[in-house]
Amino acid sequence: VSSIGAAEGLAINAPSALEAVEIGGRSFLLAAATGSSSISVFEIGPGGALIATDHVVDDRTSRFQNLTALETVTVDGRAYVIAGGADDGLSLFTLLPDGRLLHLDTIEDRAGLSLQNVSAVSAAVAHGRVQVFAGSGSEAGLTQLDIALGSAGQIVAAGGPGRMDATVGDDILQDSPGDDDLRGLAGDDILIGGRGADRLYGGTGRDIFVLAADGTGDQIRDFERGLDSIDL
Repeated sequence: VSSIGAAEGLAINAPSALEAVEIGGRSFLLAAATGSSSISVFEIGPGGALIATDHVVDDRTSRFQNLTALETVTVDGRAYVIAGGADDGLSLFTLLPDGRLLHLDTIEDRAGLSLQNVSAVSAAVAHGRVQVFAGSGSEAGLTQLDIALGSAGQIVAAGGPGRMDATVGDDILQDSPGDDDLRGLAGDDILIGGRGADRLYGGTGRDIFVLAADGTGDQIRDFERGLDSIDL
């Protein structure tokens, strides 16, 4: 059993929700906090030790200020996170195999929706699609949203340095601690460059290149302006 707080450097204020997720044989705990408008991610290690893997705070690209509602759903081995609060909207993330959150999309309140001051969120999987239901603390009605997940491919983790190829689906490619060649194909792939000097090829599709500050230089060899994106 373990605990973590301000004394260990955890910068959260007024925790409001907890969600547990298991992906790729690893267990994670997500903590939402209203006062800091943040989502913190911890891997549950041996003996219940909590190991911080990510911490994201609401900004101008997201909609979870004063976060009160957090939901997770797992589809084909991939974990998705939906967050909302007093920011009049919802934000969608995916939890990567290394415990980092990747922002996928945000929707804001508008005519026909009830997303002002989101107070509750629930999600379920039906026929390969995610159905999201959200309630408002200040508007009548229930909002239902449909998330199309596309042609989910594989989660490919490198066993050691070298070349790693995607499939024709929407894959997640996770590098090894060494120098790797990650090569996407036709899908909307997520390529994760971690430790080592990596070379990333997205191929066709709307690819996302996820980079980490590891002191070595990664190279994106075929970035397509207007299609691809970079997450730091």
